[in-house]
Amino acid sequence: MREREAHSHVSRFPWLAVALPACSLLVALGPDGFPLITIRAFLIPGAALLLMAGVLAAMRWRTWAVDGAVLAALICSAPVFLATLRPVHRVNRPPSFSVTQMNVHQANTSFAGAVAAARANTADLLSVQEVDARWNAALVEGLSDLYPYQLVRIGDDNYGLALFSRSPLEDASVFDLSGLPALRTTVLVNSERVLVLAVHLRSPESSSDLDQRNSQWAALADLVNNASGPVTVIGDLNTVPWDDAARRFNASTSMTWGPCPLAATWPSIGGTALIPLDHVLVSPSIGILRPHTFFIPGSDHLGLFASIVIGP
Repeated sequence: MREREAHSHVSRFPWLAVALPACSLLVALGPDGFPLITIRAFLIPGAALLLMAGVLAAMRWRTWAVDGAVLAALICSAPVFLATLRPVHRVNRPPSFSVTQMNVHQANTSFAGAVAAARANTADLLSVQEVDARWNAALVEGLSDLYPYQLVRIGDDNYGLALFSRSPLEDASVFDLSGLPALRTTVLVNSERVLVLAVHLRSPESSSDLDQRNSQWAALADLVNNASGPVTVIGDLNTVPWDDAARRFNASTSMTWGPCPLAATWPSIGGTALIPLDHVLVSPSIGILRPHTFFIPGSDHLGLFASIVIGP
């Protein structure tokens, strides 16, 4: 009787051994279009859930389900793993300057908490997204003593931006990046002028939004490739490193994503997050040191801090 019951458990759900890997192949390797791209952004938590399902199935002797769940988890992990193989400029010197990236979330009213989080990181350059008039007033009031140099483009559509700097911003301007505002400036670091592009790319919530976001990546690539010196791109890029748009940008510019490209920043839930949307990208001549995320009170994003080294 026990042998028949065990055999029943083993042979149950054989279709899962095919269905789960097939669905994972579609998500991980299918066309980079909407809405599939939204699902693909969650490959890391998806792989973790599949492994958990495999463990539970193993505890109940559902061997077909175990095989399907584990294989599906491996398929989901493949694009993520490949994204970590991009070249990283590793350096062993003290940092030249530091940057902080913060999407404060326009609907957030924890102004004092977000200002305190920014001050706690004491970066040389602070990039902020979703800056409306209220947030601009709070940030200017709370940060001007640390950051006397500022470039702001207020917006009521979640696409307002600001740059706060300890040192002068040369040739600072707001420019159009395929339909959305972006910030451009040059900072002098160790006698080297570094072009800084602070951006908030369109969230790919529809096919047209995805097309706009991808055109923004292409426009950024042109700016990087036409720059005369090193470049840093900072912001909420609404892109995971394994997206096709990110791969194309990396291939055409050789920009690096730093040693922790998979640091999750959204959605922020109790101080943790699920997927990496906020990034600091740098030219091959620039190295990134000690990146880490941090909590922003009231925001749906975690902040991102990185120290940067300029030069060979």
